[in-house]
Amino acid sequence: MSTRKNKYIIPNVQHFSLDPRGAHPDLTFQFKPTWQSLCRKDVLAASEYEPYVTLPRVLIPVPGHPLRPPKMRYGWIANTDALVELAKELDCVEMCAPPVTYSDESDDEDLDEEERQTVIKEKYDNSTPVQAILTSRYNPDKFPSESEGQYMARRAGWDVFWTFDRVVDIVKEEELAARGALDLTLVLFHKSTPFMISAFTNYDLTSKRLPSVDDLDKLARRLGLQGKAQWFLDSLDWRWHDNGQPY
Repeated sequence: MSTRKNKYIIPNVQHFSLDPRGAHPDLTFQFKPTWQSLCRKDVLAASEYEPYVTLPRVLIPVPGHPLRPPKMRYGWIANTDALVELAKELDCVEMCAPPVTYSDESDDEDLDEEERQTVIKEKYDNSTPVQAILTSRYNPDKFPSESEGQYMARRAGWDVFWTFDRVVDIVKEEELAARGALDLTLVLFHKSTPFMISAFTNYDLTSKRLPSVDDLDKLARRLGLQGKAQWFLDSLDWRWHDNGQPY
């Protein structure tokens, strides 16, 4: 019998971050199980959702089944001003490498193709939201979603992403409960890809090392986060997919 026709039997996982069994949440299109993969042109529409306080159980991965749900991340949109201050406190600021420059056009003629591509990439690129963040140090303007602290740090030459990532790594070492899946990442949310502090994902739900409510409260206080953790959609693995398996 075709795997496509196999019933999608949701595992009996118990956790405070999940919907109660028997709940029937109203799912928007990006969260409904489908064998038809969404396209890149659907990404902006897929970003328009409200984060889940508790995760619909249909988004729990089914072991051995080729149909895989999008990666959902449980945590908070990062407080970037707080991360800037923590980076100073922890003395872990990562500075951007200076851009590659050459003295005259004749030097450029001697470059091989790999070096030429390096020069081309050393400029601001906003072709995608993620690429805009990665090369944003070349844009003198403040982004609408950029906090004042993050903007000032970027203009001062910080490599903002790697600095924030270092802060999270240090906190992960400080807090025993965070040594599992705590991560700085980007999520898809309201036509943007904001930084997120991710405690774990829907693919971690069978782990016995998930943080407790008290653990999450401690992490939130340390990282300057407000409110309760919620479920957000990962910026890369945001679609249902078949994991490359036949069906």
